[in-house]
Amino acid sequence: MIKQTTKTNTIKNFTLAPLFLACLVSFSTNAAMLDNLVDDNGDGVISADEINAARDAQQAELLTQYDLDGDGELSEAEREAAKADRKEAQLAAFDADGDGELSRAERRAARDSRRAAIEAQLDVNQDGVVSDAEGAGFDEVRESRKEAKGERGHGKKKGERGSRG
Repeated sequence: MIKQTTKTNTIKNFTLAPLFLACLVSFSTNAAMLDNLVDDNGDGVISADEINAARDAQQAELLTQYDLDGDGELSEAEREAAKADRKEAQLAAFDADGDGELSRAERRAARDSRRAAIEAQLDVNQDGVVSDAEGAGFDEVRESRKEAKGERGHGKKKGERGSRG
């Protein structure tokens, strides 16, 4: 569960990282897409610290929006409401044929759109190219999350395969 303290959100049992990533991936048309990535220190790049600060703000916003009972935690029902809203936003934005489902091509278009939006934010100097320096913060955050995921025991580590029994 996510507990909100007076200063920060602490994470227990349930982490908002998957929800955050889903939002990063899903809400490109809903302004929830980390449109608040900002080079706060003016060094010409969006650092891992700046991305994490944006993520923390996003998590606080999601908690405020979906914590309907005001207990500072997202219950299963509240998480499901967030998931349903995310799916609705995805369909509204990317369901080109209006069939209520995202086809493989529509999911690919959504992924490409999200990638372009992320790259546009990371391209601080707006030269149309995300340099290694501009992308380093994002890469650092991604690697940190992969490591954390492995430490929590989720998924397979590189080279491991599940057995079929």
